Amino acid sequence: MARVIFCSVIFVGIILVAIFGKLYVDNSVKDVAAKIEKTAVSYGVGDYTAAEAYAEEAFVMWDTFSGKNVFLADKSAVPDISASLARIITLAVLRDDSVLSECAFVLMKMEHLLIDN
Repeated sequence: MARVIFCSVIFVGIILVAIFGKLYVDNSVKDVAAKIEKTAVSYGVGDYTAAEAYAEEAFVMWDTFSGKNVFLADKSAVPDISASLARIITLAVLRDDSVLSECAFVLMKMEHLLIDN
């Protein structure tokens, strides 16, 4: 009887860790995506200073999240997203209209992360 209870507790613990991991990844990716959307909107209306700030916040959030996350199922998109976020910052500083297409690329990659995870 003790073995059954012990195994049940272990099983429930594994399920809870999986649920926590899924929610953590979803919330973190959505937070970064929200910053990228704010970057695109700010840049679109001509508020370049806010766009730069949002892009830098998104980069820091993504760098913190992706560097230590064990819950990401597919880490192949992490370098692409990191490089694109760095490009967004540079393009926002240079006031290059490619910011919007780069934001769209990052949002697409993040959507794939949410679907694949």
